[in-house]
Amino acid sequence: MRCVGVRRIIAFMLMCAAVLLLCSCKKTLPEPMVYENDGLKIEILSTGKSDCIIICIDDEVIVIDTADVDDGAYISERLRAYGITKIDHLILTHYDKDHIGSAVEILNNFAVERIIAPDFSDTSDPYALLMKAVSRKGTELIRPNEDMFFEAGEGEFWINVPSEPTYKDENNYSLITTLSYGSQKFVFMGDALKARTQEYYDRLTTDADGEAAFDYALVKLPHHGDYYKVLTELLSVIDPTYAVITANSREIETKYNDATVEEKLVQALETLQIEFFVTCDGSIRLFCDGTDVEITQ
Repeated sequence: MRCVGVRRIIAFMLMCAAVLLLCSCKKTLPEPMVYENDGLKIEILSTGKSDCIIICIDDEVIVIDTADVDDGAYISERLRAYGITKIDHLILTHYDKDHIGSAVEILNNFAVERIIAPDFSDTSDPYALLMKAVSRKGTELIRPNEDMFFEAGEGEFWINVPSEPTYKDENNYSLITTLSYGSQKFVFMGDALKARTQEYYDRLTTDADGEAAFDYALVKLPHHGDYYKVLTELLSVIDPTYAVITANSREIETKYNDATVEEKLVQALETLQIEFFVTCDGSIRLFCDGTDVEITQ
């Protein structure tokens, strides 16, 4: 009888241990970045072949794009993980669904002070739903038709707008956002194709001040791994330490497949000795104190 009691106790203890093990295996989101000092925090989310970037500067929040329509819950969870309840600036680079897909959900879940978006209209359903939500919420909508500058905390933002009134490909309406923080610069290129990349390159290289160009810390590369010759020229000018590709695979595009990342882009990054990350491997997190940059994935 005594042995039976002992066996029952052991079985009960093993069952409790199994329950605890199962609980510990529950999937959780990665913890937000925590630093003792204020500074710049950037997280480029792993949402596949789509874009969403969270930028925290002191007590201000800037979000660039909202990925696809099925990413809203994940984006909201990441924002809440930082304790964010209000977004000061929501920058929508252009109106493709992989950039504005979850914008309505973000508007419903958070107080958004203002939206900055390209100065053109689209005929897609995501765009129509976005405009209805903006009207319903009474959110300020800014559509700049010339370059826009604003400050957020200790950061300075420059939004480069398209030079032409119309383009054959809507990706070329992309707003290109440059952030200066301390001695470091970061650029987020939306889905800029060859024409828009050329415009940004021309603006940098002909800028009378010259201060906006050269020696960037990071570039979020355009259009999920596409390559164009002017992109190599731009990378040579801004000389970034890091580059990020938002893609759902590291597979290199060849004539035998339809993968995202073009081989020539990888070759250019390697030739220029730019360390690059692909979001299919996980979200990229960056911290900058104004001088030094720390990046992890």
